[in-house]
Amino acid sequence: MKVQATWIMINLCIGETKIIEAMLNPKYGVADHVSRYLQTNKNDLVELAFWFLGNVIGDSEKLSRRILVEVPNLLPKMVYVSEQATSLSPSLAEVTIWLARNLTLYA
Repeated sequence: MKVQATWIMINLCIGETKIIEAMLNPKYGVADHVSRYLQTNKNDLVELAFWFLGNVIGDSEKLSRRILVEVPNLLPKMVYVSEQATSLSPSLAEVTIWLARNLTLYA
């Protein structure tokens, strides 16, 4: 069920900025939920977190900066995943590259 709920959130993040901002309201715990996915060693959950975060980060500079503050384990996890490149699934490798690209949009 959590995986399905995460896919719903991922798809909502390609909508309007105000929808994304509402989802990130701390009372819903979305950032905490995604952050927990990043703490696992389960590549499928990490990939879902990267999809979600990439969509949010790609929306605007304001949301990009917000994610970097509210999900402090994002960059360390990206580095860790990148170091495991030879053992990654192709889909996780692709979403990691895409997420890194989105992070550079507002740098």
